[in-house]
Formats: sequence, C-alpha cells, structure tokens
Amino acid sequence: MQVVETHPFRVTRDADTEIQELEAADLLESMEESVRQRRFGSVVRVTLNDDMPNHIREILIENLEVDRNDVYTLSGALGLSSLMQLYGVDRHDLKDPPFIPVMPPH
Repeated sequence: MQVVETHPFRVTRDADTEIQELEAADLLESMEESVRQRRFGSVVRVTLNDDMPNHIREILIENLEVDRNDVYTLSGALGLSSLMQLYGVDRHDLKDPPFIPVMPPH
C-alpha cells in the first residue's frame, strides 16, 4: 500500500469502569483488566483538524460509530498540552542554551 495523505485526529473513549468489590477476588487483577478494556470503550468524542477532507470525516464517523454531534473540529495542531514532554528528551544539542539574565553595566 502507498500512503496518499495523512490527517491527525484524537479519539476519546468512555473510561467508566464498574468493579464489584464483593465479587472481586483480587482487586488489583480486576483493576488491571478494566485498564486493558478501556481501549474498547465506546467513543464519546472525536477531535480533528478543520482541514480534514469531508470524505475522510465520513469514514471516521462511520467506522468509529460516533454521533456527528460528538465530532469537534479545531484549527491548528492537536494535543499541544503534550508538547512539553518533548523537552524532557535528553538531546541538549537540539535545545537552546539557557538564558541567564544579567544587569547591564552603568
């Protein structure tokens, strides 16, 4: 296959879990299983860029089985709140030198 075009989007799923404490023999095991099942939860929101073509939007809506009212469009990049994680990468050659303020001489 050949990649013809790419478009970023974000899927938010329902993460509600119900744990029956009385029936759970091992609470840790029950929690681990509920975390594994979160990726199969129902889709509650799809966020995408406003430059995504309509035919791609229709494919997403159909395949994710999401209501059109739960599709949100944004202009600009998605997930900028996660951008600062890149700063934690140990590549000092890619970073600007730290700014050290000094008082100017009189």
